[in-house]
Amino acid sequence: MPTLLEQYPALAPMYPFEWENKYEFTWEYGFCKETMTPIIALCAVYCVLCLGGREVMKNFQ
Repeated sequence: MPTLLEQYPALAPMYPFEWENKYEFTWEYGFCKETMTPIIALCAVYCVLCLGGREVMKNFQ
């Protein structure tokens, strides 16, 4: 299975880290189970930062 950058070399500047370059997309059994926890954690952090930023900006007004 080719890596993401092997399939799309133009994306190289967006993914400078080695662990991102070696990331493989697959539909093998267990793929979602292994990858969903970090994805959900990143989404949760993003939501907290967005909502926290809104509150901070409201306090500045």
